[in-house]
Order: sequence, then C-alpha cells, then structure tokens
Amino acid sequence: MTSIGNYAFAYCTGLESITFDDIISIGNYAFEYTTSLKSFTFPDTYMLMSTAEGAGMFEGSAVESMTFGENMTAVPNRMFANCSDFSEITFKGTLEAIGDTSFYNTKRGEFTIPDTVKSIGGQAFLDSGLTEVYIPASVESIGNGAFGWCYVDKFEVAPENKKYEADADGNLYDKTNNHIIMMVPSMTGTYTVKKDFVYERQSFHGSKIEKLIIEEGYTDIDTYLFFDMPELTEVTLPSTLQTIGNYAFRSCHKLASIVIPDSVTTIGNNAFQMTGLKSVTIGKGVTQIGNYAFASSDLETIEIPDNVEVFGTYMFNDCDELTTVTFTGNRTSINATTATTYINMFAECDSLTTVNLPETIDSLPRGFYGYLTVPEFTVKGDLYPYEFYHTQIGTVIIPEGTTTIGEYAFYYSDMEHISLPSTLEVIEKYAFYYSQNLKEITIPASVNTISNYAFYHAGHPYSEDDDFTSKMTLECGKINTATYSFGYCDFYTVEFAEGIKEIEFTAASNSTSNNFYYANTYKVVFPASLEKLDAYYFGYYAKFKEIEFKSETVEGSTEPKYNLTYIGPYTFYYMNQVETMNLPTSLKSVGSHAFYYMQVWTGFDGVITLDYVEDYVFGYCKLMEGEFVLSEQITVIPHDLFYYAQKVNKVTMLGAVTSIENYAFDYAQNIESIVIPKTVRSIGNYAFGYWLEGQTIYFEGSGGGIEYSSSWAQNNYATIVYDYDPNAQA
Repeated sequence: MTSIGNYAFAYCTGLESITFDDIISIGNYAFEYTTSLKSFTFPDTYMLMSTAEGAGMFEGSAVESMTFGENMTAVPNRMFANCSDFSEITFKGTLEAIGDTSFYNTKRGEFTIPDTVKSIGGQAFLDSGLTEVYIPASVESIGNGAFGWCYVDKFEVAPENKKYEADADGNLYDKTNNHIIMMVPSMTGTYTVKKDFVYERQSFHGSKIEKLIIEEGYTDIDTYLFFDMPELTEVTLPSTLQTIGNYAFRSCHKLASIVIPDSVTTIGNNAFQMTGLKSVTIGKGVTQIGNYAFASSDLETIEIPDNVEVFGTYMFNDCDELTTVTFTGNRTSINATTATTYINMFAECDSLTTVNLPETIDSLPRGFYGYLTVPEFTVKGDLYPYEFYHTQIGTVIIPEGTTTIGEYAFYYSDMEHISLPSTLEVIEKYAFYYSQNLKEITIPASVNTISNYAFYHAGHPYSEDDDFTSKMTLECGKINTATYSFGYCDFYTVEFAEGIKEIEFTAASNSTSNNFYYANTYKVVFPASLEKLDAYYFGYYAKFKEIEFKSETVEGSTEPKYNLTYIGPYTFYYMNQVETMNLPTSLKSVGSHAFYYMQVWTGFDGVITLDYVEDYVFGYCKLMEGEFVLSEQITVIPHDLFYYAQKVNKVTMLGAVTSIENYAFDYAQNIESIVIPKTVRSIGNYAFGYWLEGQTIYFEGSGGGIEYSSSWAQNNYATIVYDYDPNAQA
C-alpha cells in the first residue's frame, strides 16, 4: 500500500497502532478521531511539503507523540487540532512551515519552534496553552492570531530575525511595518492604540490593561482585537472610527460604559457580548448593529436612535438587568438582515418590562420578542407576525386600541395568561399555535375573524397533577373562521359567555372549516341566552366528552327555561366521543347532519317538538334516548332522520306528514310503537327496516293509496296494524 485516502481510518476508535513502510500519500482527515491511537511514526518515504496536503490528519485523536520523516517539511493545517493529549513531536527532517490551526486546542503548554521554520500559519497555536514563545531568526511570516488565547507571558525573538522583534515588555510586533502581533497579559495601566500601527486580531487577548485610548485617525477596530481584557474599565473612541468589528470587546467584564461616536456606522456581531456595560450611547451615524452585539451584558436601559436601519439577531440576549429599551425618532419599521430572519432581540431578558416604540411603527421583524422570558409584559400596538415567537411570559397584557394579532404572533409561546382588549377584531392564522401552557383566555365580543390554525394545540392540556383546568371563554358569537381555527386545541373547557344569542361560524368553504377539529377539549358550555347555533363542522372529530346548555331559572317554576330554537347543519357532526349533552327541549329547527354519528351520546330528558328537520339529523346516534314530536309543520320525514338511532324512545308524527323517505327510521329498534298518519302518501326504501319483534307500526288508515317502496320494511319483524284509530284507542 502506497496511498491512504481522505477519512480512510476516521473515527476508528479501536485502532491502537499502524505501520506503513512505503507510504507516499495520506489524505485529509485520514486518522481523525482515532481515540485509541497513541503514537505514530511517518516513514521516510512519505513526502509532505505543503500545509494544505493531509489537512486534519490526526484531528481529535488521542495521539501523544509523533515522529516526522526526513522528507516532511510542513505541518499540515489542523493536523493536531483538538488533540488534547498531544505532548511530544520529533522532526527528523527540515521543518519549514506550520499550517493554519495546526496545534489548535492541544493544551500542550510548550513547543520549541525549530530554527528552520519560515512560516507560522494563522491561529497555528490558538488556545494551545503556550506560555513562552521563542521566534527563531528563520521565521519570515506569522499568520493572524497565531498565538491567540495562549496567555503568553513573554515573547523572545532571535536578534538576527529581520522581520520580528519583541519590545522590553515582551510584546511581539513586526518591526518592518508597525504591525502588532501579540500583547502579553502582563501589560497594565493605560495604553494608547496608535493610528499608524496595525494590530493583529486577538493581539490584546488576556491583557490586563485598564484603560484604552484610541488615537484620532484610527478607523476600524478589527475582529477580536480587544477580546477578553479582564481589567479593562475605560475606552476612549476617536471621532474618526467607522467600524467596531465582530467580538471586538467581548468578555471585557469590567467595561461599564462606552460612548460610540457619530462617525461609527457598524457595530459588529458579539461586539460587546459578555461585557459589564451598564451604559451605552449609540452615535447618530450607526446604521447596522450585529448579532448578539450586547448579549449577556449588564445593560439596564438603552436608547436606540432612528438612524439604525438593520438589526442583528439576539442583540440583547440574556441581558438579565435590562428593563427598558427605547427606539427614538419616527421610524416606521425595525429591520432584520432578511425578511425571514427571526430576530429574537430580547431572548432570555428576564427583567424587561418596557419597550418604547414610536407611534409611527407599522411593522416589526419576525420574533421581535422571540424567546423573551419575563413574568409579565405589556404589548404596545398591534401584534405583528411571529412577534412573541417562542416566548416564556407568565402574563401578556394587550392594551386597548389593539385591533389585530398577527399571524404566528404567539407561535410556540409558553405564556400562562393573556389579557385581550375590547378593541380586538382579528386573530390571524397560527396566532396562538402550540401555546400549550396557556391556562385561560377570553376572546372579546369585538373579535369577528379567527383565521386558520389560530388556536391549533393552544391551551394547557389537562393533567391529574394540576390544581386547575384551562379555559377559553368566547364573548363573541358571530365569527369568520377558517380551516381548523380551534383545531386540536387543548383547553379543558370552552365556554360561550352569557348574553350571546347567536353563534354563527362562517368560512369561505364550509367543507374545510372544521373549527374544533380533533380538539382535546373536555367540555363545551353554551349560555342560557343562546337562541341560534349555526357552526358548520363545529367539532368534527373533536374529543369533547360533555356539552352543556345552560338554562334560566323562572320564578315559581321548577322547570329549566331554554331559549335555543335552531341548530344548523353539521354543527355536532361526528362528535363521536360526546357522552352527555342536555339538548334543550326548546329546540324547534335542525339542519342536515346536525347530530350525525354522535355514537356515544346518551340523549336528553323531556320531549322535543320539532317544526323543521333535514336529513341525517340523528343518524347513527346509537345510544341517544329521548322523545320527539314532529309537528304539523313537517310534511316530509327526511331520509336517514333516525337511521341507526337504536335507543330513541318515542317519535310522534302529527297529521300533516305526506312522505317518509328512505331509511328514516331504519334500525330505530327501541321505539315501542309508531303511528303513521293517514296523510302519508309515500314510504321509501328501508324507511322502517330492521325493526324487531315487540315493536308495532300503526297505520291510521287501511294503508291504501300509499306508494310503498318494495323494501320499505326490509327485514322488519314488527307487528303492523292497519285501520288504527288513535281516538278510539284513547
């Protein structure tokens, strides 16, 4: 074997040793994360002259010692990155180049750079634990951050080196172009950053300098330049400064205040993250602030001028002391880097109480308050899409004047309570989607539109371990709904407020409305004031167990008083888990399929007299007990009216019926007897199919003149009696 390909033995965690005598080529990451391989010797046949060849060859492995062959002149990029046990290396040949991040995070603590090395790559020894570094005369180039995060006590440079030099304090710099490579941590006091010097990123890392004065004329603070200066308390920025780079002051824990001059246009990502900042003045020239710019700082209040046009994500993430943020000026929007970015500006800000927005604001970015965690928060103005995405707020207060809750506004939020204003009109799609910790909500009478999936899986699911049950109260009766507006909602109780006379859910397409589709709600309560209930597919496949119609108390009477007279088509269609429903005896008119397939509903007490019915109304109500009177206003008994209503007790048809349609009483096997008026002129297929012995069908006349379907009494074992005279019987 002469060649080993890329990743050839990567993650071979049981590989303990390997020997190759004639190898001439080894691919990238060939022995990556071989966690049992402790040592390796390269054969002299292997030629390696480029840091790009064999990149990451032993990254993350357990190798402790290594011998380079005579024909190896370079250490590849990332060769020993994350090799925390690596401690010994022998070079048999002439080493000339050390690649980028070659010894990153090796924690070796010491390393002698051979006096033949010409180039040291960027971040070559980043976070390697080096404390002493000697730069030999041969070194001609040192990459960015070569000794970053090392806390080197002192740099020494061979006097013969033509490019690099260490000053009296041990700081390393390029003497040919005033390029500062690295400042040693022992530096203290005040330091002036010179405009004519170039400072390597991370060059101040770990420095104990207390005060920085940046000279006039200095324009750009590079990435990581002042990162992790543990004693820094004061910074003076020049009026010529234009850019504060990414991570520029990150982890400067004692830096309590800073004034950003008007000349600055950009504050980079994480620029002041994890600082001790309590006070920040943002200049009038800043147009962009980056991701996590002030995250985990000690800010209490901050003003953001209207010149800032673009905001990064998580800007104030985990600012536990932040209480008030004010956006000044007359801005109309707050913009993220892209329209689809979730900005989550105040994520995990546990103390935030006030965000002052101009009245001119007409849009906010997605997730503006995303992941906010506070006990209580008051919203200002209408709610925009995704505004409170994934928040953890105990109580949300939406003030009067708000008319709209935008789509996804509380998407996956974890709030427990919310107060909605009497001015609210529209709740847009997915507004409370998966807000499963919500204990109670009252939807005001002003609401007229609730869009798709608005309360999908909203509400705290019932648990025996809880000392409460969640509840949704609707003060509105007439609502424009859409697909699954309340689908899968988890509120234990849904109650319509007293005073509502009409409940009417309308949708662009009745067939797709499915308002409480598969809702996990246990109980639905309708008010005593209710007169009309017309909600197409109100609870299709809902898991309701109990439906209660409240009643009024009439002085001097023990009988409950109901006002409900109409239930529209498909209202309780396929609510096949409802066990109890006290259907009001005041009911007069019922639309098609209104109670169809309520298979476990046990029925009602009293007698209901109906003036109008449509087809399938009580079809498949297998356990429904109750007594019905079909008044003189009904001339046609529609098909499937009591199909498979196997427990209905009694049905009385008054004298105006002319037609009994197909399957009208098919399988109605608990009716002891029924009287067919002499006005009847047609009886359809299976109209009285599958009746049992002991049941009786009485015809007031002889049965002549009636157009019978051939199967009107299919498989009917009931007794049929003609010329029945109910008056004589009485």
